[in-house]
Amino acid sequence: CGCPQLCFFSVFQVTMEMLRQNDTDTYWCGIEKFGTDRGTRVKVNVYSVGKDTMSTSNQLPWPTVDGSTDMVSSDLQKRTYYMLLVFVKVPALLILVGAVLWLKRSTQKVPEEQWRHTLCSDLDSELSS
Repeated sequence: CGCPQLCFFSVFQVTMEMLRQNDTDTYWCGIEKFGTDRGTRVKVNVYSVGKDTMSTSNQLPWPTVDGSTDMVSSDLQKRTYYMLLVFVKVPALLILVGAVLWLKRSTQKVPEEQWRHTLCSDLDSELSS
């Protein structure tokens, strides 16, 4: 890979040759590797271009868009979202739940002296009535 930024994002280029108009369709593009490759859906449009246009110029008669940048940023956004979810949001939620439970338990807990004093005063008031 000649470009370190593209190697980091696992971007590769595919060249398709000898296409016919009836090859226009949606294809799955992936690589052979150890492990799982989810692949990417690729929409291929084949246009009819005259021989003179292709032989005299390398430019296509319609505007082209480099989709690799969009694909990289989209994949990076997905990875960032899941990393954020796993390493920040889930632990923060667990800490919050733990703090709420701890506070709830500590507010319900009455010191033993206060409990005995309340119990004794309730018994005294019942005996005097």
